[in-house]
Amino acid sequence: MIRVINVRTFEFEEFPNESEVFGKYAILSHRWSGDEVSFQKMNDGGFRKRLAGRFERMLHSIHHGFKKIKATCRLAREVYGLQYVWIDSCCINQDDIYEKQASINSMFRWYQNASVCIVHLFNHEDSHNFPTRESLPPDNWFKRGWTLQELLAPRKVHFYSANWHLIGSKNDYAAEIKDITGIPEAAITNKCRLDSYSVAQRMSWAAERETTHGEDMAYCLLGIFDIVDMQKLYGLGAVEAFRLLLKKIIERTNDMSIFGWSDFEYSQSAENYNLLARSPKAFARCGDFGNISKEWHRTKIEQGRLEITGTARLRFVNIPSSLDPSKGDFPYWDASPTCWTQSLAAGVDSLPRYVLFVSAVEGTAVGIVLERETKGSFKRDMKRPLVRMDGVNAEFVQFDKYSIPIDNGTALPTSTGLNFHRGFRRHPQVRIKDAWPSSCWDHANCKLFEPDYFSQFCTLSIEVQLKPEKSPVSKHLALEVLCSHRNSRTWTCLLLDPEKSPDAKKALDDLRVDQREKKWDEFVRKAEEVASLTNSTWTTWLGTTYSIHISIQPNLAGGYMAQIHVDTVPSVPIRYSSELSVRSEHSSRQSMNLDPLQLSPPRRPISAREDAFMLTAKVS
Repeated sequence: MIRVINVRTFEFEEFPNESEVFGKYAILSHRWSGDEVSFQKMNDGGFRKRLAGRFERMLHSIHHGFKKIKATCRLAREVYGLQYVWIDSCCINQDDIYEKQASINSMFRWYQNASVCIVHLFNHEDSHNFPTRESLPPDNWFKRGWTLQELLAPRKVHFYSANWHLIGSKNDYAAEIKDITGIPEAAITNKCRLDSYSVAQRMSWAAERETTHGEDMAYCLLGIFDIVDMQKLYGLGAVEAFRLLLKKIIERTNDMSIFGWSDFEYSQSAENYNLLARSPKAFARCGDFGNISKEWHRTKIEQGRLEITGTARLRFVNIPSSLDPSKGDFPYWDASPTCWTQSLAAGVDSLPRYVLFVSAVEGTAVGIVLERETKGSFKRDMKRPLVRMDGVNAEFVQFDKYSIPIDNGTALPTSTGLNFHRGFRRHPQVRIKDAWPSSCWDHANCKLFEPDYFSQFCTLSIEVQLKPEKSPVSKHLALEVLCSHRNSRTWTCLLLDPEKSPDAKKALDDLRVDQREKKWDEFVRKAEEVASLTNSTWTTWLGTTYSIHISIQPNLAGGYMAQIHVDTVPSVPIRYSSELSVRSEHSSRQSMNLDPLQLSPPRRPISAREDAFMLTAKVS
């Protein structure tokens, strides 16, 4: 139902079927003042008589609301030959909450179906020239939230000066309007549909606009994003109302640019990991953001988390750590693509991170930085700005499904992952070559997440550099680390040497043909050698025997830390048995018997810290 004003009688007429007045009414777009004519006052018969009577001259000088109604009706009647006008200040019963909500839902359509939209620039008196950005006062028509849809929805928009003299149409001054608002000319002149622009780009058009009520900053954008089923509640707060709008948009579109916002002040809060922006101001730099992901994936919000399925793959990149986003006026960090297996050797001035690309700008991809929490869960890294880079060469990290919490109110999942970070930092000669299945491996933090079921296991392919002391040559020993917690909630790691256990290596390669997680029992059935594997192994090269051992300890974060130890074992004559003693400044005396005739792997590490231990061999 639409309620309009008859331009001759100044009485309301209601049309339950809006098509009856389609294209037969003019609509007013204006900046509200303190003396607008309300619905109740307009219903007053005496007031309607004054509108048409001899008191016009007196009322012109004391009542701006009266003047706007009178002038709009005159233009509709005499200039455009129309029978009706619609004015938001008096055609909506503001005291009826249901009518007000229905009107907000319908307002974009009403402006779209009007014959002409009459824009009254109350603070611009020059009828010969269109206003410029520099000449406009701060509180002008172009800075109001509701006027955005009033500019874009109608096909015919005519601008009038403060004295109601015609300045021109929006088609005549599209370039000037673009300079003031940042909106592309094709959108201003209705040559392109609004949904052809990305969500971030449309949000940027409202970044510098304001509304009297905070919640209206969200409600005035409903028509821009074709949202008609959102409840309008005042008292909810501007931030919460805007986030409800964002959630509604996510339900209707897969456009990932909605997450491409940046808010430096907001990002300084220590405990924030919010995925949704607080207001359109966070999209101020997104005027050229394109939509790159309409058909790539599917998104939905469930239990406070954004669930992403399909082919919205993450990238693994190096981000320069020396850049400070608080210095300068740069919305992005320029990153470089990297292979995660080379991230440890990338240098101290780089941070390997997961990036989810959300948009494209001038041929380069723009993404947000994520931190991994569990196997299938990430959170946004609020301390880092947007990342811009060439997305073609970045390595994909494939996940069939993953989720990101919406805001701080969503509890983060916990995981008893196995962290390899410290172990590899201590022994730089140990390098990760591959992980299987890849979905269980956290590339950025060298962390292994538990599989979905305790009966399943994961593997890491590592490479150990063997280099005798004072020798210019070295050898790379390939090993497999078999990780599981099949017997309990604690992790178990076994070392597999392909040269010593070729059948087990072949069975493992057969299982790793695809990225699906496999059961440990299935692996054991394929290779009996698996039953004899332990958490240590040894090898001899150029007369030096190396002991390689992996140990697991709980850490303060509630997870577990794995350390790989590479030690040299003193040579012992073959004809003798020997006792190897290990003395440490930091631990009690340890000893183990080594029989060179029965070279079995040691059951525990010879030394936990190679640089802190003094090794002596006692020959008996």
